[in-house]
Order: sequence, then C-alpha cells, then structure tokens
Amino acid sequence: MLEKDARSDGMGSQQYSRGSKPRPNLSRFVLDSDSNARYIELGGFERLVYSPSRERYVAAINLTYDAIITIYNVNSKELGVCRFYEFDSRAVKALDGFLKGMKGPRNLEARAIGFQDSDEPIAVGAVADFIKARGIRLAEADMFGGNIRHVAIDSKLGVGFDVLLENRVYKPGELKNLTTLDQFQKQAKA
Repeated sequence: MLEKDARSDGMGSQQYSRGSKPRPNLSRFVLDSDSNARYIELGGFERLVYSPSRERYVAAINLTYDAIITIYNVNSKELGVCRFYEFDSRAVKALDGFLKGMKGPRNLEARAIGFQDSDEPIAVGAVADFIKARGIRLAEADMFGGNIRHVAIDSKLGVGFDVLLENRVYKPGELKNLTTLDQFQKQAKA
C-alpha cells in the first residue's frame, strides 16, 4: 500500500498515517531513568538487542524534515533504527548490514516515521522499494504533517511511542513545526 501511495498525487501535502492503532505516550522520565534509551541523531544508526540489563529504547527527538526507518525482528528482539533526511546509499548500507548480521529465524516488521508537509515524497518511494525488495512487513507508516515528532522505539516489543519531553501531554498546537526547510538544511550541514 505504501509503495502505491508514495507515487500518488498529493502525497506529501498532508499527514499520511497507516498502522494498527495510534502510538501510545511515554514520558522522557522513563527514557532517562536508569539510562534506558539511546538517542539517535540525524545520519545515525542504532542497533539494539533487547536485554533487561541494557537500554530498551531508541529515541529520535525533534523529527521534522528528517525521518526514521526501523526494522525489528520479532523472533530475536533485534532492533535497527536509521535516521536520515535523504534515503541514500549510506542509509541502505546501514540497514542491509543490520539485516545481514541477524541471527536465527526472521519475522521482520518495519516502521517509517517522519517528514513534513510539502516535502518531496521521493524518499518515501525509496523507503517503500527498500522494504518491499527485502520482504519486510510494514507495521506502521506515519509521514508528513506539520508537527514535530518525538518518538521512541521499544526493543522488547518493537512498537513505537510518542515521547512526552516535559512528562505531560502536549497542548493543541504545541508541537507545530516552526523550522523552515532552509533552517533545517543549514543545521543538518553544521
């Protein structure tokens, strides 16, 4: 469905969301207690295998014009998270390396989260092609819209959470993205 939708007219002009249910909330306090999370920056890749004695979450704070793609192996509780602005060969190489290094049987699911309205949906098509070519089931797609996203992915369950940075539910309009694409691109190059 994502592959077809990515190439349709209007893609990128409004929020696109496909998933079984809305993401639940998780407070930043939970993420930061006992060093329970790894934070991923633009251009980064994080790999976690769930263990009660290590970090449980990979968190992407301030997703605006960038996005994350996650791959989770339900059988082994291995999680790979890639944060990118352009889904280029570097992102593909990191994700393919993660897939190649997996042990045992695979039951894979992917999530794609990020981008802003009026972004060119070219990257969405590349993400959809990547997921399809590798036979991965898409569990969630939450792209475009006008809000900043703060997301954490759980390595125990493979599901995503909306992070409450101030440990409270946001007021209407509080997450509106005020950063322009030019400002984002300048910050990304710095």
